[in-house]
Amino acid sequence: MNHKHGSTRRYVTVYLALVGLTALSFGLSWLHLGTVDTVIALLIAVVKSTLVVLFFMHLLEHRTVSGLVLGCTVFFIALLTSLMAADVATRINSTPAPFVITGESEGGSESARESVRSRAGESAGKR
Repeated sequence: MNHKHGSTRRYVTVYLALVGLTALSFGLSWLHLGTVDTVIALLIAVVKSTLVVLFFMHLLEHRTVSGLVLGCTVFFIALLTSLMAADVATRINSTPAPFVITGESEGGSESARESVRSRAGESAGKR
């Protein structure tokens, strides 16, 4: 089986692009851009995964069934990601119930402790 693959120069170029995109992703993580930060990180990840699939997994050279499988996979990942994003975006922000300080000790009220003591004494007398 004689497979003709790309040149070493192409692989080095793609590798350097991946290293550059990784450095860009790392650098952007320190900027704290808010919600845009996630979008940019996902775009960089998509570009990096596309480079890996096209060049290192040789999908650029084998465009038959592999391309169809990749297309279906990307479609379903995009579908599920968009459904998840729509779910998160449409949630109602409910505030939790306020914390109420009653002035009682952590162990409960004194009457509750007396009730527990009296029941413990009653059960001890029945033995």
